[in-house]
Amino acid sequence: MPKKVLITRIIPRLASDLLTRAGFDVTVWNGDGPMTQPQLIERAKNVDALLSLGADKIDEHFFNECSHLDIVAQFAVGYDNIDVAAATRRKIPIGNTPDVLSDATADIAFGLMIATSRKMFHHHKRI
Repeated sequence: MPKKVLITRIIPRLASDLLTRAGFDVTVWNGDGPMTQPQLIERAKNVDALLSLGADKIDEHFFNECSHLDIVAQFAVGYDNIDVAAATRRKIPIGNTPDVLSDATADIAFGLMIATSRKMFHHHKRI
């Protein structure tokens, strides 16, 4: 029986397709906005893995209800919304995507510095 994965928000189709091709049974939440914690817990009780986004509250209460999970992966850089200590006590590994936005953030910062030094925004308004 394939492992079941819950993805808590719509993400690029490529990601869910990769999981499906790897043999996972993937369910994607496509509701308006993030799930409430009771909705998340109810759905997570029926899966083996959770692919979360930063808006999901994954705390001690969540892990008390969903201690069966094999893994919780965060589709984001940070993991402030996840109680890592609670997961560790239950031997549930936590994953995230560190440094995925570092280059883009640096590009934007340099672009804004150049635009400011050349007064591009000011001159744009003058034109």
